[in-house]
Parts: sequence; C-alpha cells; structure tokens
Amino acid sequence: MRPRGPARVSVGYIPAGSNRGEGDEVVGDARILSRPDDGTDGAVRPPKALALAAVATALVAIALLFGHGTRLHAVGYLLGSPLCVLIVVVYRRVDLGRRQSSTYIGQRSIGAVATAALLCGLLASSVHVWHFATALSK
Repeated sequence: MRPRGPARVSVGYIPAGSNRGEGDEVVGDARILSRPDDGTDGAVRPPKALALAAVATALVAIALLFGHGTRLHAVGYLLGSPLCVLIVVVYRRVDLGRRQSSTYIGQRSIGAVATAALLCGLLASSVHVWHFATALSK
C-alpha cells in the first residue's frame, strides 16, 4: 500500500524522473545535485571576517599604547576591552550557529586567533586603564 501525500525526499536529492542538470549524478531512485556554480563547495566555515575584526581592534589598542594623552588611552581602552570582547562574542555566536550545519568545516586556527586577539585586547586595555587612572589621579 502506498502512503498518501507527497513523497518524502531527503534534502539534497531530487527524484530521478525530474529534470536532470549537467553534472548531476543518478544513484538508485534519486539524483544527487551537482555542486553550486558560484565556485564554492557548499561548505560552511567559521566567520573569518569577525576574527580579523577582533585582531584589528586589538592591534589598534596596542598601537595606541605608544601615544600620549588621556583621550588616546580612553579610546585604546574602549577598543581593547568592550569592542574586542563584543566582536569575539559575536564571532562565537555566529560560529556556534554555523556548527549546527552538517556541512560545517571547522578551522581551529581561526578560533585560536580570535581568542588570542581577545587576550591581547584585554591586556592592552588594562595598560590603558592604568595610564588613564594615573592621569586622573594627578
């Protein structure tokens, strides 16, 4: 007896009787879809842009350590601590969402870079706070 309603087809498969595209492969009663034509392999990866943004904020906070003035140290603190932490938190959240995909390809080095940027940013911001507090105490 045949079940009523539409036939269930796994994600990524189209029944063999439907239109066939170039590069598609037929396996049994189903056709495996070819890879996308946009040059990607369909894999999901960690968000590199967010990790690079965290590195950039940490590097700017470190560069501002060599400046003189209370305003520069205040900006260095804001870049190294709250902003860098926020960027790394968003990175972790986006990466966690992407890890749910069955096509996720993890790259430990990117996670390590984000963590190192966070630590460097926090270290730089602590030095900025020390300079800022010293200037205010005079």
